[in-house]
Amino acid sequence: EAEGFLPGTPVFLDIERVERVSTKMEDYVRAWFAGMLEHGRYTPALYTHERNATPLYEIARTAFTEAGRSDAPILWVARSGGFTVSSRPSDSGILSAPIWQGLFDVQETWGGVTLVVDANVALTGVPGIAPTR
Repeated sequence: EAEGFLPGTPVFLDIERVERVSTKMEDYVRAWFAGMLEHGRYTPALYTHERNATPLYEIARTAFTEAGRSDAPILWVARSGGFTVSSRPSDSGILSAPIWQGLFDVQETWGGVTLVVDANVALTGVPGIAPTR
């Protein structure tokens, strides 16, 4: 709140790739989404690798349903294969993901400064926030 984020702003839980989604991981994701939804100021969302997207997204969707929400969480999926900056998020193969991160640790130079960045494509400029005109 002190940083000026508006109510409803998506806050992403970052779950990096794991070989197997453990019961403890499931419990953590379930509790995080439930707590965020109970607090109500921000919208909980999920960032995860494609390998783990299905089970973790189902936990998040269930939390939304149990909280009486008719919407679904935003899913930001990480997947490296087949990505270009002109891709659409649905090209990731995860149709429910409006954001796809497909390039990792790429060096780009902007204004004479070289940075290491990850490249993403999204359906909107700020996923989860309606554009203003």
